[in-house]
Amino acid sequence: MNLLMTIQQLFNFTDFITGLVFFIMGFIILLQYLQYKHLSDLKIVKKIWILALFGLFQGLGQWVAALMPISLAPHVPTYLSFWFNLWQVILNTVSYCCLYWFAVEVMSLVLKKNGYLKFSAILLTFIWLLIFLLTHSLNWILWLNTGLTWSRFLLALPGSILAALALNMEAKEFSSVGMPNIVNNLYGAIASFCLYAISCGLNPPKAPLLTFFSGYWYAAGADILRTVAGLGMAVFLIRVMEIFNIENNKKLAAAQHREAVLQERLRIGRDLHDGVIQSLYAIGLSLEVASNNLDISLPKSKQILDNVMDNLDATIRDIRHYILDLTLPEGQAAKWPENVRALVEAFADTGIDIQLSYRVAGNTLNLDAHTAQELQYVIKEALSNAARHAQATRVQVNISKKGDNLDIAVIDNGVGFEIEELGDDLLSGNGLRNMQERVENLGGEFAIVSKIAQGTEVLIKLPLK
Repeated sequence: MNLLMTIQQLFNFTDFITGLVFFIMGFIILLQYLQYKHLSDLKIVKKIWILALFGLFQGLGQWVAALMPISLAPHVPTYLSFWFNLWQVILNTVSYCCLYWFAVEVMSLVLKKNGYLKFSAILLTFIWLLIFLLTHSLNWILWLNTGLTWSRFLLALPGSILAALALNMEAKEFSSVGMPNIVNNLYGAIASFCLYAISCGLNPPKAPLLTFFSGYWYAAGADILRTVAGLGMAVFLIRVMEIFNIENNKKLAAAQHREAVLQERLRIGRDLHDGVIQSLYAIGLSLEVASNNLDISLPKSKQILDNVMDNLDATIRDIRHYILDLTLPEGQAAKWPENVRALVEAFADTGIDIQLSYRVAGNTLNLDAHTAQELQYVIKEALSNAARHAQATRVQVNISKKGDNLDIAVIDNGVGFEIEELGDDLLSGNGLRNMQERVENLGGEFAIVSKIAQGTEVLIKLPLK
C-alpha cells in the first residue's frame, strides 16, 4: 500500500491515461491522412492533419503533466521542475493553437470567406503571448500556471466550440456517403468537443469576475471532464475515419466496374470484327464471284446466291445475338465440327479453293462453348486474311487431335511476307492481334510462318483439358 501511494505521489496516472488517449487519436488520424490525402474527395481530409497535431501535442503535454510530481520530489533541482512546467505550458498551448486553427480551416471550407476567422486565431494567440510576457515578474510557478490557464481560456475554449460547429457544418458532406453510422459517430465527436469546451471553462483564469469558479473541486472536475472528452474524441473520431476506407472502397468498386465495362466493350468489338465483319466480307466476295459468273454459268451463280442468302441469314442471327443478350448460343460446342465445315463452305463461294482436313475420331474434343466460339473466330479471321490480303487461290485447313493437344493449321498459297521485316508491326492490326490474344487466353500457342511468294501458315496448338 505504501509503495502504491508513493508511486501515485510521483506519477499522475490520470494525466498519463489522458495523454495516451489524445496521442493515439492524433497518431491514427495522421496515419489516415497520409494514406488517403491523395485519394479522398472529402474537403475535410485536406485539413485533418491539423487535428492530428492537436492530439499529438495534447498527449505530450499531458504526459509531461503526469511526470510533474517527480520534479517536485525532494532533492530534485528546482530548475528541473521549472522546465517540466514550461514544457507543459508550451506543448498544451501549441495543441490549443492547432485545435483553433483546425476549426478555422474547416469552417472556412463551408463559409468560403475566412479572413476574419484566421485573424481571430492570430489575435487570440497574440493576446495570450502578451499576457504570458507581462506576467513574467510573478513567481515562476504562478507565472506558468497563469500562462496555462489563459491558453485554455483564450484558445482551447473557443477552439473546441468552433471545432464542434465546424464538424456540424461538415455533417452534410459526410451524409452524402450514405453511411448513417459514420454521421452518428461524427455527432459523438461534436459532443466530445463540446464537453472539452466545458472542461476548459471550468478552470478559468483568476480574473475579478471569474473568481467564483476557482477552487479544488472545479479544477478536479475539469480534469475529469477533459479525460472523458479526450476519450470520446478518440473513440468517435477514429470511427469517423472509417469513412475514408468506405470512400476508397467505393472508388475501387467504380474503377473495377469501369474496367469491366471497358473489357466487355473490347470483347464485343473483337467478336464483331472477327465474326460479323468477316462474314460480311465473305458474303461480299461471294456476290462478286456470282456477278462475274452470271454470263458464264447461271446455275452456278444461282447456287452461290443461295449460299449467300443462307450466310446472310446466319450473320443476321449473329447480329441479333450481340444486340439482344450478348451470350453464347446454346449447343455451340456440340456443333463445332458442323460450324467449321459451314464456315469453310461459306468461304469456298468466294472463289478460293478451300480444303478441310478434319482428323478427330468421334466427338472427343470436349470443347466448352467459349473455346469452340473462340476457335471459330480464329479460323474465320485466318480465312478472311487469306482472301483479302494474301490473294490466295488455295487454302488448306487442317484440324487434328494429337494426344492431349488440338492442332489447327490454316495454310494458303498467297503472296506471303517476311516476318523478320515486319517485326513488332506483325501483330499491330486488329485481326492478327485478336487471333493471338484469343489463342493465348485459351492457354494455347499461336504462330505465323510466312515467306514472300511462298504463302502463309497460321499454326495453333491448344491443350485439351
